[in-house]
Amino acid sequence: MRLEVDLLNGLGSIRFNDVRTKVRMGLDASPKVYAQSDAEVPHDTYEAEGLFVMYDKYNRCAAVECEAPAEVIFEDRDLLKMSYTDLRQMVVQLDPDMVESDKDFISFKYGIAGFAPEKEDKPELPCESVTIFRENHFYRKIGICDPEIFSCLLVQHGFVNRILEDNQTFENLKGAYTHIFQRNTERLILLWNSFPVSWCYKEDIPSFSSGLIDVFFNMLENPNGGSDMLELSSQNIQSKWNISWDGTYVTIQSNWENVSGAYHDVLNEWGELKMLQHEFLSEWKFLFEQLSRALEDAGASVESSEDKERLGRLKLLVDGIQRPGRFYRSEMRELSF
Repeated sequence: MRLEVDLLNGLGSIRFNDVRTKVRMGLDASPKVYAQSDAEVPHDTYEAEGLFVMYDKYNRCAAVECEAPAEVIFEDRDLLKMSYTDLRQMVVQLDPDMVESDKDFISFKYGIAGFAPEKEDKPELPCESVTIFRENHFYRKIGICDPEIFSCLLVQHGFVNRILEDNQTFENLKGAYTHIFQRNTERLILLWNSFPVSWCYKEDIPSFSSGLIDVFFNMLENPNGGSDMLELSSQNIQSKWNISWDGTYVTIQSNWENVSGAYHDVLNEWGELKMLQHEFLSEWKFLFEQLSRALEDAGASVESSEDKERLGRLKLLVDGIQRPGRFYRSEMRELSF
């Protein structure tokens, strides 16, 4: 298979950031699907064609490793037929800052790497494989997958029940939710970079509700970019999130001062989180629906003019976030093995 290299964008019919189904449609072959221990999603291998197609956690193509019999063409030359010495020289001319080890080289700037375990003794041999990858797929200097591929936030919501319809009026939203959830023993589980953080509906969520509504409404109203601070403060949790977004990604720099179980130091080691903006919003849709429905079921109202405005924002969040979180989708993933 002849594949023209388009640095940082793809090769042949394979375009980086295309979803798995689109990549498969462009290749006239059926892949074998393999899961690696360090990968969140399995990758596709086309053995007869010599292609190993790698995907990120959103099922988008991120890199392709090629070996014979694939023909990987760049500047009218087949990279898999060039000697390691010649290929290295070609890449050095493009990127003098490329990194080289005893088995390979990698250009982070242009998204190309060559694997040649015998290069020290036999530099005249071609590389065993050449990998073409998108921008930022690998981290500079250490050559491991970008943590963006692995960083993740997922929300598993509790079951909200035992709400008493007593038609009371409260000073503010915190007081309303504290009363409404007083008999609820359920917990929301926030998976922060795979570490579970438990939020109690009775004790934590009433304290977080106003901040959550404000920050997420800001993001919904300013989808092309912005920043905000979310402060989570309750008797069980103390955490601050510096949140920024650019229309594609959300990045969070968090600081955890206290969580139930006293493992905030571990959370701080994994305090940075980056994910797609629409996926981040989706994870919270069900919580906002629960908060809205709980007020209606209880017949509750608030006196605070500021919180009355928040209730309007809450409704806009429920209507404006179109897709539920990943635990609550019928398809879960787009994979078809």
